[in-house]
Amino acid sequence: MENIIKMEDPASVRSAANKLDRLGDSLLEAQTEIGGAARGMDWDGSAKDNFVQDVNAWGGKMRSLSTRCNEKYYAVLMEVEEWENAAKGFVQGYTPFIKADGDSSAADESDIRQGQIGDCYLMSSLGTIALQHPELIEKMIRDNGDGTYTVTFYDAHCLLVGPCTYTPHLVTVDGNPWDRSSLPGDTIGGTRESWPIIIEKAYHKWKEERLLTDPLSILPTPGVALSALTGKDSVNYPTSSLSMDDLYRSFQRGDAIAAGSQWPANIFRPDEYFGDGALPEKQIAEGHVYFVTSVDPVNNTVTVQNPWPDRPPITMPFEDYQKCFWLTTTNPVV
Repeated sequence: MENIIKMEDPASVRSAANKLDRLGDSLLEAQTEIGGAARGMDWDGSAKDNFVQDVNAWGGKMRSLSTRCNEKYYAVLMEVEEWENAAKGFVQGYTPFIKADGDSSAADESDIRQGQIGDCYLMSSLGTIALQHPELIEKMIRDNGDGTYTVTFYDAHCLLVGPCTYTPHLVTVDGNPWDRSSLPGDTIGGTRESWPIIIEKAYHKWKEERLLTDPLSILPTPGVALSALTGKDSVNYPTSSLSMDDLYRSFQRGDAIAAGSQWPANIFRPDEYFGDGALPEKQIAEGHVYFVTSVDPVNNTVTVQNPWPDRPPITMPFEDYQKCFWLTTTNPVV
């Protein structure tokens, strides 16, 4: 078995393990057949009994050996599976940007696929910037050529009145995903797109670095995230106070626009979008941040996108948008 485990070809290891498994089964079959044949022989009683006892004793050893064979079989298969997964992970590397079929740019909003970290405010901010100004995403990541990437964020310095000023803040991370992080974007030829992973990883490191100097600057809101990504002031609007014209002009200017959905405590949410009665294609998650992908004043509709993986965009009348989303955040980006 030691020689088998050291074999360099996983297929050969699996083949040898299968032979071992079949050997264990064959031993049990042979013991059963020999024992049955012995009982049917016309022997002297004591001689036959002694032989049957020997066969049964031998059979016990065979069963024990068969069990050990099966244990080795499954142990080897587990090693092979780990081996193949490791090889697959090695072959399938990461690269910051891939422009797949259907992408409008290398940094496309469809690349956003939030993982298990509760940072919808960041992922939706990245989604809306990728939609409106993908070149900003591409410029903010510098490949250091050694498996690490330096990402540029902006630290806000704000007074009680007037606009904030911003200074660049560089953060360096490697390009590998971490536990529960966002999922890769496009995959082509075994290579996976990682710009959302890189920025997410760097952003959380940026938050740690800012925590001691300015804890209010790292609040988990799209306004803070958008400003950290763009170096521009964000503006928060109660959605109920926005008009269709206001939202349309903002979208047409190229502003990044994120929307915070209603919380469970709001009893005036439309049942068509919230709760068990909502259709899956129109279901709005509570207390979640979406990003606006289209504003159509002719048909009086707004389209929003959930940053969770494989969720379809939701188009709704503007009046429903006002009821479903309590906060709209805009950022000029450029």
